[in-house]
Amino acid sequence: MNNGFVDVVVLTYKPDMSFFDQIAILQRQTVRPNKILIMNTEEKYLRSLLYGTRFMEENPNVEIHHVSKKEFNHGKTRNRAAQLSGADFLIFMTQDAMPVNENLIEELLKPMSDEKVAVSYARQLAGEEAGPIERYNRLFNYPEEDRVQTEADIAERGIKAFFCSDVCACYRKEVFERLGGFIRYTIFNEDMLYAYSAIRAGEKVFYASRAQVCHFHNYTAKQQYSRNFDLGVSHADHPEVFQGLN
Repeated sequence: MNNGFVDVVVLTYKPDMSFFDQIAILQRQTVRPNKILIMNTEEKYLRSLLYGTRFMEENPNVEIHHVSKKEFNHGKTRNRAAQLSGADFLIFMTQDAMPVNENLIEELLKPMSDEKVAVSYARQLAGEEAGPIERYNRLFNYPEEDRVQTEADIAERGIKAFFCSDVCACYRKEVFERLGGFIRYTIFNEDMLYAYSAIRAGEKVFYASRAQVCHFHNYTAKQQYSRNFDLGVSHADHPEVFQGLN
């Protein structure tokens, strides 16, 4: 892989003005991405946001690729982005993951000095507008300490041994390609399913607590039910991963 050290992929759908802030801080990183690949769902929304701006001229390392809402799939769309990258490492982010500082990429890459680390994922912090449930969830799932997740952890940690989040995560491209990337069709959980494959193949997943993004959702009861339903469908679709694990 000789086309760049690290690329960033941002998935967007109906982006708002925060899109410009996210790209700006990615461009100011201590380790600057070779390319920023925008995988955008429904061209009209992003085109409207960028209309009349000099965004593309001011960000020559940004590439925009559009898919329709019907075409979008959590695994398939990310796999397409990976095929567009020649970098050694690939960082996947969602549009609502705002880097806390300019060290995000550097901190995600530090664990990669261990060649057995296939994935490192960032700490998610709740913003000031987050409700108490969201604050608790972020503290529970994203503590202050780093952790390494390996096959040896499955007996003690159960399903948490495979925890990973593509809200912001860095993948070693060589391992990603060797394992076949993300499962192509899944309603949810492409990140945990990949972590399962990596760990079962003898690789490691690293939680990098000093790589930090602000990310939270103040879901309504209906939205939380829908999310939990999709999570349950994902678990039912992949009993080889989730059955018998707590």
